[in-house]
Amino acid sequence: MSWSDPSQHHTVSLPANASVVSSHDSIHSSEEYPSEFSSLAGKVHVFFPLQPAFPSHEGFSAAQPQAPPPYEARVTGYEPGKGKNKGLTGSLKCVMESGKKFNVGTGLSDKQRKNPPRVVSIIVYRFQELTRDGVPRFPSFIGEAADKTDPKDAEVPEHRKAGVAGPSDL
Repeated sequence: MSWSDPSQHHTVSLPANASVVSSHDSIHSSEEYPSEFSSLAGKVHVFFPLQPAFPSHEGFSAAQPQAPPPYEARVTGYEPGKGKNKGLTGSLKCVMESGKKFNVGTGLSDKQRKNPPRVVSIIVYRFQELTRDGVPRFPSFIGEAADKTDPKDAEVPEHRKAGVAGPSDL
């Protein structure tokens, strides 16, 4: 869309969604423009539709990281706490269905450190990635799986395994 001002001999290119109002248009009675613009008569003004301050995120999932599903492991013992957790449970010794052993301490509340999940119970946890040996890196305790009797290893996408280039690394 372009607009020409015959008195000034100017031509301006405008986006298709712009509205042009000049002294020849009656903006006093137009329902398209608020009454505050009635004092602008006699001048040329370009109005653009209002844009939201932040873009809508509906249907936008490319940059939205998806939370990985929780994983399960069996509690085999406890590590003693250090520092503020001295005398409490520091972390849970766990084993995955595949036999890989690891500890989970992050995510345990003070109450759970005083009364940790019992040995042989199944816990639910999340982690950032697997090491090259297949052990969870930075596991976080989520809770106990009361309805489970055996842990089940979930399938881990390739980009969550250490040493593998992820989609953002390509």
